Amino acid sequence: MRRNRPCYGPRPRCLPQRGAAVLLLFCALLLAGATSTARGVDGEDLERQVRVGFIYNFLKFTEWPEPGGGDTAREYVVAVYADPGFGEAVEERLKGKSARGRPVRVRRIAGIEDLRRSEDAVHLLFLGSEADLGAALEALRGRPVLTVAQRAEFCQRGGMINLVKEGERLRFEINPSAAQRTGLRLSSKLLSLARALYPEQVP
Repeated sequence: MRRNRPCYGPRPRCLPQRGAAVLLLFCALLLAGATSTARGVDGEDLERQVRVGFIYNFLKFTEWPEPGGGDTAREYVVAVYADPGFGEAVEERLKGKSARGRPVRVRRIAGIEDLRRSEDAVHLLFLGSEADLGAALEALRGRPVLTVAQRAEFCQRGGMINLVKEGERLRFEINPSAAQRTGLRLSSKLLSLARALYPEQVP
């Protein structure tokens, strides 16, 4: 008898697993030009490529408020606060890509202070294991920056999208309330593909 896989965290809304497989296939197709010709790609490199595919899709299925990410945005900026290897993978895979008709630029940062000092708009921030989540989320409080990570309890702590590995598959969960509070609008298609949706968090 098949048992439903439990969702973890404070009463998330569980969603069908079929949607996650669809998005994973979509990400794989986007990266087909890189992976189909690659030789000797190990499991770690492949997982990095899939993570980049997810990040790219999150960018495409999010709407930013004016000013900064709406019709006035000339480009979309993806900031990466993670290990150098993943930062290089994001730069390589997103080079020359566009989202919603605008070019995508990748910016690697060494710390959250880089974001505080910069006058450039950042639309999506990926937080690696090196990042101080509390400091990062506090610094971005109220700013329309889509926060993404692959960290335990990221959504419960106020992050917006968290990547979750289940066996050999990579899935994601979303905290819609965290995104809505900053004016971001996540596509209903993206929400329907999430592994789980977390309720609004208490500040």
